Amino acid sequence: MKGKKYTLLQKEMRRQGITRKELSYELQLCESSVNNRMQGTIDWSTKEQYKVLDYLGVPHNELHLYFPPNGEAESTPAPIDDSLSPNEQFIIMAERCIQLARHYGREATL
Repeated sequence: MKGKKYTLLQKEMRRQGITRKELSYELQLCESSVNNRMQGTIDWSTKEQYKVLDYLGVPHNELHLYFPPNGEAESTPAPIDDSLSPNEQFIIMAERCIQLARHYGREATL
């Protein structure tokens, strides 16, 4: 079974309430063209990738996270949202540490 493509991009679009139709309008593409790109059938051009980041308000230095090779990210977690409180950020980091510990066969709890 193939993995889901462009998961961080799709997650950010959902978070902002942006549909593929709205994205296609912004990119001046038909909706099926955006769908093909999201499914990995057609590659995103570099110009399209930067337009998407600009539209979403994502810094360009995060391009590799939103547009990983073949649309499939490694198991690297997404960056922590700066709009979260320090306590919420701490909890997320602690949960990630627990996940890593379990991945490496160590017992960990929060």
